[in-house]
Amino acid sequence: MRIKYFILIIVFCNSVQAARVSNFVEPVKYHVNHIKDLQLINDRLKEYNRVSLVGVSGIGKTQLSRIYATQNKDKYNLIWFFDCSSDLSQQFLLLAQAINKNIIKDKKYFLPEEITESQAAVIKYLQDKGSEKSLIVADNIQNNKKKENPFLNWSYQGDIIFCSQNDYLLPNAIKIPYLSNNSSKELIKNILPNLSEGFSDSLSKELKGYPITIANSSIFLLSNQYVTAEEYLTYIQKSSDNMDAYINTLLDQLNKSTKSLLYKIIFLNNQSLSKSLIKRLSNKDSFVDDLINLNRYQILSLKYQDEDRTIFELHDKLKSSLIKNASKDIIKKVVSDTVDNVNGFIPKGKNTKQELVLSDDTMMASIEELLKNAEAYNINQDKILELKKNLMSFYLGMGVTRCQDLASWLFENEEKIISNKESSHTMAVYAEFLVLIGVYDYFINANYLNAMNNLHKAEGIIEKLNNYEDLHYLVYSQLAQAYVFNAEMEQALYYIKKARNVDVTSVSTDFDTTLLMFIESKYFLSKGEYQKSLLSINKFINVIKNHEIDYYFAPVYVMKATILNYIKDHDASYKITKDIYDKEVREIASSNAGGIRLRVIIELSRAELGLNLLDKSLEHANQAISVYKNDSSRKNQNLNESSDTDLADAFIAQADALNASGETLKALESYSIAESIYYNKYKSRINSLNEISVMYRNAAFAAHGIKNKYWFDRYKKRHIDKFGLSNARSKEIMLLEDL
Repeated sequence: MRIKYFILIIVFCNSVQAARVSNFVEPVKYHVNHIKDLQLINDRLKEYNRVSLVGVSGIGKTQLSRIYATQNKDKYNLIWFFDCSSDLSQQFLLLAQAINKNIIKDKKYFLPEEITESQAAVIKYLQDKGSEKSLIVADNIQNNKKKENPFLNWSYQGDIIFCSQNDYLLPNAIKIPYLSNNSSKELIKNILPNLSEGFSDSLSKELKGYPITIANSSIFLLSNQYVTAEEYLTYIQKSSDNMDAYINTLLDQLNKSTKSLLYKIIFLNNQSLSKSLIKRLSNKDSFVDDLINLNRYQILSLKYQDEDRTIFELHDKLKSSLIKNASKDIIKKVVSDTVDNVNGFIPKGKNTKQELVLSDDTMMASIEELLKNAEAYNINQDKILELKKNLMSFYLGMGVTRCQDLASWLFENEEKIISNKESSHTMAVYAEFLVLIGVYDYFINANYLNAMNNLHKAEGIIEKLNNYEDLHYLVYSQLAQAYVFNAEMEQALYYIKKARNVDVTSVSTDFDTTLLMFIESKYFLSKGEYQKSLLSINKFINVIKNHEIDYYFAPVYVMKATILNYIKDHDASYKITKDIYDKEVREIASSNAGGIRLRVIIELSRAELGLNLLDKSLEHANQAISVYKNDSSRKNQNLNESSDTDLADAFIAQADALNASGETLKALESYSIAESIYYNKYKSRINSLNEISVMYRNAAFAAHGIKNKYWFDRYKKRHIDKFGLSNARSKEIMLLEDL
């Protein structure tokens, strides 16, 4: 029986309702033929769970996989399409989020929603948990080496469809043929029902069964009344490549602004182009008209749409033909202009930078693809420098550890960059890049010496630059932050004051000064000036109060919870930390020792102790210790050599809970471990830290409570030696009778 097909020029895409987890996209409605291929897919998946669709670009592999998913949606709980031509990390993150939202009910077993961890977690989950009801489509496979494609050696019971232009190493290949003449005519008729039989036959023969050219040529003729089928046929007969002929005809019909936007788009992530990103690249006055033109001719097809976002895709065959038909000089200029465009719309403020990426999950992949093209076409290095610097800022803010390659690139090209020292803009970008590397070195790579070297190198550069107040503020603030976290309080205060004195009133409206609020809060907390610390962090929270407490903003609230615990407002601290803990427990369960998560557990433990929830307090303190000890990147296997002060704080929380539970001797051992770790990190600078004073005081009182002379004398002497007799806690300890 002949199947009827109906055209839908603008395809509205909806998620498959049967699958609980899906990023499914509806196939185009005018697809024809391939009934035999669909049966082969069914048969080979049933027998092997693996099938590969192989054929030239534009032959219909992706559409065929979408048709299979449509027809078989009731068989699967999970259907997920991966674009293997783009970075897979973000795509695995989105799948992890979807699984957590729609399948996993127990938060203790949530998959980690962090870009560096999601891939391994999702693969393991699908191997272990009901994978027989999942369908994975690995589309646009361009490199069939097993070590570079996680799907090729993925041993699980679910179904996988591979789509590639060659069958090297791919299992159970089905080679997708060109359309027969009759199928070609049927496709043309579906789109152009009024086209005469003669022209339909001539056009199908001329286009030689190539589906994408047939579909796009038919759509072009339907959308453009100024070119007849006869004229179009005559034109393509003169060309050796029908796709090239179509592209040239199409470009003749597009106005200047639409063509300009199209050429910018082709150097981004063409499998997922957000409407918001396209709008940022366009001329705002012509954006709507340009978007309608691109969609009308099916250059951009609608991939996904909901109330929050609209995602388009552009076929790679169209992209390659557009590039092939333009001169190298034109392409280089387009790429250069697009890089300028992207660098221009990235905000200065760190909060607004993160909003840009967090609000558009296609943004990172598009910028990364643009960077690849910028390097391939050898555009101006200063522009590449700025684009890489912007990527570095995104990676840091998202907790991504892919910063090392960018840092290595900067140092490999440092001499070339410095050779352009007469350009203030170049040196400003270079200095900001150094600051970002400094932050990475200190807070992610745990290399204090490198961090300070890069931060001070940036300081030396910006001191020679005028009219870069935002950069002066950034450099001084980050130096203050590094010093305060290294317990070098005089230097920290020096740079806090320098940052305060920078006049940022003339800087763009999206520039924010919240970083200094966080640093001041940490500084005052380390000095034991709790009310000043609370005032600073509350100023920060007032700025971000309308934002969700997510990965990026959680540290601010954890800082507040820390202060609240010191001033014994444990109820308020508990409300903050319990909420964040419940959101982050999926990361904790995966033994991810990210700073946010561990600090959350520590402060939750301290709040629970203050509320007399002793069992819970000890449970969470033990959990914090376990997480950090099990994280190989923290180098905590030998506690005698550890300098991980977060781990030390976890031991202090454990000690406080043990003491309150009557296990004081164990508590004193934990205090001792914490002290050793702090000393490894700060050496003699521990006398600058309020938390050490609190620990010595608590340890001395604990030892006195069980009449243990050794421990009491030890911690009494330590506190007096480090903080002096005039210190309030020293006086408090001195009131205890000698043992």
